[in-house]
Amino acid sequence: MKNRANLYEPYLTKSDNFFIKKSIDEGWVSTAGKNIDKFEKKISDLVKVKYCLALNSGTSSLDISLKVLGINSNHAVLVPSATFIAPINAILYNQAEPIFFDIDENLNINTSDVIKFLKEETIKKGDLLISKKNKKIIKAIIIVHVFGKPADIFALKEICKLNNIKLIEDASESLGSYYIKNKNKIHTGIIGDIGCLSFNGNKIITTGSGGMLMTNNKTYYKQAKYLSTQSKDNAVYFIHNNVGYNLRMNNISASLGLSQLNKIDYILSKKQDDYELYQKLITNKNLELMQPTKNTISNNWLNIIKIKKKISFKKLKQIIKILHKQNVYVRPLWYPNHLQKFLKKYIRYNLQSINSIFTQIICLPSSPSLKNKTIIEISKIINKIKI
Repeated sequence: MKNRANLYEPYLTKSDNFFIKKSIDEGWVSTAGKNIDKFEKKISDLVKVKYCLALNSGTSSLDISLKVLGINSNHAVLVPSATFIAPINAILYNQAEPIFFDIDENLNINTSDVIKFLKEETIKKGDLLISKKNKKIIKAIIIVHVFGKPADIFALKEICKLNNIKLIEDASESLGSYYIKNKNKIHTGIIGDIGCLSFNGNKIITTGSGGMLMTNNKTYYKQAKYLSTQSKDNAVYFIHNNVGYNLRMNNISASLGLSQLNKIDYILSKKQDDYELYQKLITNKNLELMQPTKNTISNNWLNIIKIKKKISFKKLKQIIKILHKQNVYVRPLWYPNHLQKFLKKYIRYNLQSINSIFTQIICLPSSPSLKNKTIIEISKIINKIKI
């Protein structure tokens, strides 16, 4: 392939330059400025949630979420092993312990395993569940909507409510993804107690870097805003009664976000078209393009092919190397978190699928900037892969 096909490039146009320049010309460049409020309101209206708080990254959104929910060293947080490491780091920032879970056929956390664990591997004390193994209170579950495919969160809501367990949705990759329930569309990130978005350069829309905390709980929102703005009790006289954090989004980033939101319908439509084109063109009998989750609408953030038979990690790396040499810049699934050296000491539950399937996943170039002729070229190269 003559031209390089990157995994994901942001979709940037002249209108983005205009919005950014206007912010600079008006002199609003830091964490104050009207565009931050406007951006929060636009996201709130889009996903239909009461409160949005613009922060400097998706990781910060996860970190503050855990702080707001009171997570500390007495607690354990259930989390999938197959995820970008940000939610794991956020758990550790708050001195809690992760407990790792397997994945389902859509690469999301296996909710059946989570429910089984809560019923069989914990001890009930009042309205709390205590892990039998590490004696920690099961305080929260982080659901990650992997690659924009909504996870099975509804199955967990009742058991979480009965046992005082908080649900956090890492919706970093799923802006524009919905559940279809009773003929209604429900956006990811607004079903649990708190949801988090990312606007990194490789997401559906970008603010360069940035994230959003979303919630329908006013107390959580106010506490998150307080903590993320240096815990200012009096901004004029600089009175602080708590440890605070400098985590708010700046006005330039919010300006870019507003411009990007003007194009989100086009971006999502283009990504649906690209998914359908890949589906039509990839004919290698040893590969399958992963389908959307049932009763959902995916934003098709990354198009994923699954190798139908089990292969070694060494073989996967060889395939990726061959594709890179042909300027097709694919990536694997994240290396499982429970296998990371510094995380091996933490509890893992019934990990079976992840230990084999992580070597069978390849993420294809999926930028909305891709032209059809490039997808055709990529597909021809993919179809020649020898497994």
